[in-house]
Amino acid sequence: MKYMKKIMVVVASAALATGAFAGAHKSGEMDMDKMMAKMKALGQYSGLEGEEQALGEAVAAAIASQGAAGDERYNFEGREEDLGRAVSNVVKTMNHNDSYQHLQNDALVKMTLGHIQFAKDNDMMAQAVEQDLRVTYPMMSRVGKMIEMTGDKELALTAMFDQTTCFYQLVDERDRTDGKVVYKAPFNELLEITNKMGQYDLTAEEIHEQWTKPRYQGYAKILGVDLIVSDIDEDGNITVQIAPTS
Repeated sequence: MKYMKKIMVVVASAALATGAFAGAHKSGEMDMDKMMAKMKALGQYSGLEGEEQALGEAVAAAIASQGAAGDERYNFEGREEDLGRAVSNVVKTMNHNDSYQHLQNDALVKMTLGHIQFAKDNDMMAQAVEQDLRVTYPMMSRVGKMIEMTGDKELALTAMFDQTTCFYQLVDERDRTDGKVVYKAPFNELLEITNKMGQYDLTAEEIHEQWTKPRYQGYAKILGVDLIVSDIDEDGNITVQIAPTS
């Protein structure tokens, strides 16, 4: 925080010199405390900065009380500060809701949209899909060998939707059952806002047809299974399921 304060002082001093802030005295001077408050109001804060260790300990205790005793997934001993920092970030993100409700996947959604937009603008969508398949090939091919050995096609959905943070950190809402995954497309709501601002000129259907479906079918080929990928339904949901054997 001391570095943030130094930065804010420098910026505030520059603003005083140029008269950038309304309400400055004719002499170009302004009460520094008020200036600092105005500068700080521009940022996003959880109000829990500096309390990450205590916050993490409290959250860890709450998680342990809800989980099964002895389950290591709920043991954050030695990682309380990291957990507290993560929760503080969630609070900060959830309170960032003036223009729209930001969620934890906001940065991933925007970066993915930027990637897709670049590919579209440069007529490189097919190459972008191929690049994604190349990057994911080591993991997918390893699971493909497991499917070949065991005959368990359910592993394909595990590889695509359960194992990788690339999916479950991007997608907030999903329903996983045997042989099927239903999830809400993560781009739709943000596109409605950002397209109006001129940041993107993409549609949810365009992304689904040219980015999502080709990638999923590419994964299926590597994994050695047949998948059925639905269109986006009226609620914005996508269904991916293992094709029944004839």
